Amino acid sequence: SYLSPKSIHGKKRRFLISGGLNLLLTTLILQSLIYSGIFSLGFSTLTSQMFNLTLGYYLYSKVVFDINRVNNISLISKYIFLSFCLWLINWSGILLLYKLGVNFNIGALFMIIPLAMLSFVSQKYFIFKK
Repeated sequence: SYLSPKSIHGKKRRFLISGGLNLLLTTLILQSLIYSGIFSLGFSTLTSQMFNLTLGYYLYSKVVFDINRVNNISLISKYIFLSFCLWLINWSGILLLYKLGVNFNIGALFMIIPLAMLSFVSQKYFIFKK
């Protein structure tokens, strides 16, 4: 089956399903924090990114790329670095869109697709490559 982590095919499908779950939960956290108005944009994006990092590492390493050595410090370090870069891009992108007149919440939604594409390519070719 394409959805089995053991299958060499279906990585994109598994990434979309796992990523969809991670995205849904992360977006709910980010949108809630932004909407509350209590926290800064930086804190809001960082908090949602930390959740994304934790759940994402497990889902992508085990479910999408079938990595057995998930406790490997090199993989964890690369994934954390990617997460940090994605956070900076997300934060900067939302700020740029805001300066162009787009609401913070809408800007956060606009950033989803480019960040997901960058994340998949980075994980496939640099972090979890076999």
